[in-house]
Amino acid sequence: MRTLAVVGGGVIGLSIAWRAAESGWTVTLFDPAIGAGASWVAGGMLAPLSEGWPGEDAALEFGAASLARWPAFAARLTAVTGIELFTARETLTVALDSADAADLRTVADWVNAHELPGFPDATVAAAPDSAVTEGVSLSGGDVIPSSPAAATASAATSGTGPRPAPGAISAATTGQPGPSAEANPPTRDGAPAAIGTPGTERLRLLDRAGIRAAEPGLGRTVRAGLLAADEPAVDNRALVAALRSACARAGVEFRTERIVAEPVAGDVNLAGGRATATAENSARGVDFARGPDAAGAGVTPGALVLRELPHDRIVLAAGAASADLWPGLPVRPVKGEILRLRRRPSAPPQPRHVIRARVHGRPIYLVPRGDGIVLGATQYEAGFDTAVTVAGVRDLITDAEAIFPGIGEYEFAEATAGSRPGSPDNLPLIGYLDERVIAATGHGRNGILGVPVTADAVVELLAGSVLPAARAADPGRFTRSGTQSPRSVPSAPIHPGGTR
Repeated sequence: MRTLAVVGGGVIGLSIAWRAAESGWTVTLFDPAIGAGASWVAGGMLAPLSEGWPGEDAALEFGAASLARWPAFAARLTAVTGIELFTARETLTVALDSADAADLRTVADWVNAHELPGFPDATVAAAPDSAVTEGVSLSGGDVIPSSPAAATASAATSGTGPRPAPGAISAATTGQPGPSAEANPPTRDGAPAAIGTPGTERLRLLDRAGIRAAEPGLGRTVRAGLLAADEPAVDNRALVAALRSACARAGVEFRTERIVAEPVAGDVNLAGGRATATAENSARGVDFARGPDAAGAGVTPGALVLRELPHDRIVLAAGAASADLWPGLPVRPVKGEILRLRRRPSAPPQPRHVIRARVHGRPIYLVPRGDGIVLGATQYEAGFDTAVTVAGVRDLITDAEAIFPGIGEYEFAEATAGSRPGSPDNLPLIGYLDERVIAATGHGRNGILGVPVTADAVVELLAGSVLPAARAADPGRFTRSGTQSPRSVPSAPIHPGGTR
């Protein structure tokens, strides 16, 4: 029987453990506090399109490949556990000033012109000449300037491009929200049945009237919007519960022992240097939720050494703590604070869409839940600091009121902070580190989004092949020129019982 150790019990580790167990592996998952790290402190947005930016092609394509897998992944998980996951069907990104409105245009033009894995071809609507030369005039006198990409697309298709359906908003026209909500009819539980509709734009610009029709509760200072009909949201805590239940049903064994690193002098450091063996590091236990310096995570008698685990294969999915278990791995903690707000009877209804914006240069999101809103998120390079700060809470609430004034009537239910696992290029690390250890970490702000494609990619690696959609996430991209890249597929055979 093939044996697999998964080190880390966040949504990435849990999803890999579940899928591997269903594929015939005997799986043991190690984590002293399953689901208590960044997976617990998340908004649950699935928004690779509206968060994209020209030049970040690899991140867009990786995120889109995972987004396209989410409906089937969620349907399977719900069928196994009975736990519903989706809390919103669409994402609306809004702008408060002309500069941010221009950025929305840039994102829309770039994404709509991009071929994305797993998505049907999108329509790139032709813009009127006036829109190309002067920008699109929005109701109230606002203008979304056209980007060079829009001008190029229009010059090539002027007068011949497909026209949007009546009532739809294209990247070059304005009006009211179109029929996007029914493009992919909801399943019984309101989850999207599929991602992407042939012949429609993935991102559509909205003017003030369109925003009011989509979300009447937003502030009057909101002047433009970008609607992503294919970007839903899930309840991150329901996802943790569902994956843990699915793992248990599939026979995954849960163990709470801490895992320690065992750096070996001369090992290749993927960040460009070489690891150094020290007694302190080799005996340090790691709390995957709070890092190596958390209470109780110091020197750990009886802890298990990562490289001495007796399994055929090991998946390192310890999030921000991964570099403490594999010294030199280019993964770092990025602090984020979120608030959970509960709706009171006197408060306005929570938005139907995920709402994203930038206020005073700070990104913010409001994600609906059944009982209220998840409001996030701050972002600091602060190491493993998970204390919620007064300044963080102040900024989140102040910025949210600029977008959704009625939020002041909500009950303050929870403030939490976590450590996202960041990487140098905002792509995760998914691939072999040596002949036995596979990395599945470094997802940054997109851990929830990346669950389906990461699980697929690791299952493929365990089977001896590489998933094309995850090729850009190979950890070997960080290897110093002239050094050997980590193996893309294992060269050593699997031996029963994990002995080599």
